[in-house]
Amino acid sequence: MFRKRMVRGGGWASGIVVRIIREAYLLWRLLTDGRVPLWLKMLPIGGLLYLLFPVDVAPDLLLGLGQLDDLAVLLLAIKLFTHLVPPDIAAQHRKATGSLLGSHPVVGKEEANSLEVPYRIVDDEK
Repeated sequence: MFRKRMVRGGGWASGIVVRIIREAYLLWRLLTDGRVPLWLKMLPIGGLLYLLFPVDVAPDLLLGLGQLDDLAVLLLAIKLFTHLVPPDIAAQHRKATGSLLGSHPVVGKEEANSLEVPYRIVDDEK
């Protein structure tokens, strides 16, 4: 049902924590980058303001549902922001944050289809 990824030194839950930290750092880098348009930066800020705004689509009095709509709007705003950022800027920051916490760096499409490994030829006729 759910694929659980193991992280060295921890379980699948620590992998989620690492991913949240990496995504938060990516968001911070994109928000502070001067090349990202200001109107795009308003998306996650608007999601955060909706979280703090007292009027909601689903009132917070409905236990669970009230908090879920706040979280959904915030996550949607962040996801939309990261997808609308110019691809070259996003790739640069993803590569920088990919090396954070010992994870694998992001590679381009042309690099993803090749694999370089050392090898040696062994003569079996001896």
